[in-house]
Amino acid sequence: MHSTHAESLRFVASRLQRTARIDATFARSRCDGAREFETAVRMAPNHPVANYNAGQIAFTRRDYDTARLRLERAIQLRPELVEAHTTLAAILEMRGEIDAAIAHCRTALASRPSHVPAATNLARMLVGLGSRNEAIAVLERALR
Repeated sequence: MHSTHAESLRFVASRLQRTARIDATFARSRCDGAREFETAVRMAPNHPVANYNAGQIAFTRRDYDTARLRLERAIQLRPELVEAHTTLAAILEMRGEIDAAIAHCRTALASRPSHVPAATNLARMLVGLGSRNEAIAVLERALR
C-alpha cells in the first residue's frame, strides 16, 4: 500500500473512531428504557420504530438474539431504517455472517453514503477480506 493511502486510511480511521465513541456513549445512555420499549413492541408489534428502539436497547445490553429479532422486524417493516441495518450488520459480523453483514452495510450506505457507523463497519470487514482500496474509498465517501 502506498504511504499516502496508509496515511489517508489512518486519518479517516481516527476521525471515524472518534465519531463511533460518541455514538456508543449515546447508545449506552439510552439503556434505561428497555422495559418501556419492549412494552411498546408488545402493544404495537408492527411499528418499525418500536422494534428498532427495542433492538437498539437489546444490543446495548448485549442481548444479541433479541436485538437481531427486533432489528430484522424493523427492517421488514421499514427497509430504509439505516441505523437498523447498521446495528444488524454488527451483530451478523460478530456471529461470523460476514457476507450478510456486508450486505446490510451496503444497504445502509446506499441510502445514506455519509453514515459513519456503516462505513466504519464495512471498511473494517473489507480490510479483513483484503480489499483495502475499496475500504479506503468507503471511508472517503463517508467523510464527503
